[in-house]
Amino acid sequence: MLCFSEHSERVLEDQRYKELVGDFNMMHTSPVLCATVEMLEMLQHAEEVYIPEICSLFQKQYIVIGDYVANKVSKSEMVYKYKVSYRGVSQEHLVNYDVSNKTICCCCMKFSFAAILCRHASKVLDKKNVRRIPSTYILNRWSKEAKAQKISSYHSESPDETVKQSIGNQYSHICRTFRETTYVADDHIELTLCAK
Repeated sequence: MLCFSEHSERVLEDQRYKELVGDFNMMHTSPVLCATVEMLEMLQHAEEVYIPEICSLFQKQYIVIGDYVANKVSKSEMVYKYKVSYRGVSQEHLVNYDVSNKTICCCCMKFSFAAILCRHASKVLDKKNVRRIPSTYILNRWSKEAKAQKISSYHSESPDETVKQSIGNQYSHICRTFRETTYVADDHIELTLCAK
């Protein structure tokens, strides 16, 4: 157990060091944006909000939209439906864009598993002249502000409610409380020792 504990401490120290280097690089460098003037505004917004690795992934998706064609299939009230395809290829992706709440959904489901907008959705946003990534599609974990945000407190509706909660809610409450405790304890050596 002692050997395992020492090894895990070394691994954690390495991870903390890599994270510090990454934070430093994020604050003092900017990724190289390769795009036309029309694309630049969206890519600059991505550079402002995303951490460098995610900005680079988004850029790879976004810079190829010039090779794609978006054809409007239908429009009902504020929802537009497009078929997006690569030039000269018959495979099409159906993209729905709701103008009222700025939500976009592509049948490739890239956002669902990779958490960045796909090239098909980006093509439709470009066609609709949207020059900033909708806030719905900027996940906290990929944003530069992720560390700066404080975890909000958890409050029950009534004092007895925590007793009646499901096991999942109780677990969630304990996790939030633990995160808040460690967040506060991180600023003081004595509290850190008590938390450990």
